[in-house]
Amino acid sequence: LSRQHRRHQSQFTDTCVASTCQPSYMNHCLVHKFGFKGNDDILMLNEDQLNPHQIPTRRNILKAIQWLVSDLREGDANSLVFMYSGHGDQVRDYQGEELDGKCETILPLDFRAAGPILDKELHHLLIQ
Repeated sequence: LSRQHRRHQSQFTDTCVASTCQPSYMNHCLVHKFGFKGNDDILMLNEDQLNPHQIPTRRNILKAIQWLVSDLREGDANSLVFMYSGHGDQVRDYQGEELDGKCETILPLDFRAAGPILDKELHHLLIQ
């Protein structure tokens, strides 16, 4: 997750695509290609972290998304990056909103105990 607050313009005029999903490459790309400021702008969660708050559990992913969207103000042209490289699934849509009757999910490291993160949750946290 990374954020870079900019007023009135976005610097994302080019793309940076990793041939592999290595966190070090993504970090390098965000810092050197798009001008993010390392630890102040970037929060990476992965299962190799020593800090328990940076392991991609359901709780940590949701907290990281809250950090990502914090401080957003109307009129800002913000550059936000949410990248998820992991497993996903589909679960039954009990609210009847999905045409195919299924919600898409991402599966945090602890999904068996804590549950998946639904597309509806991501939309609410990232878009609304």
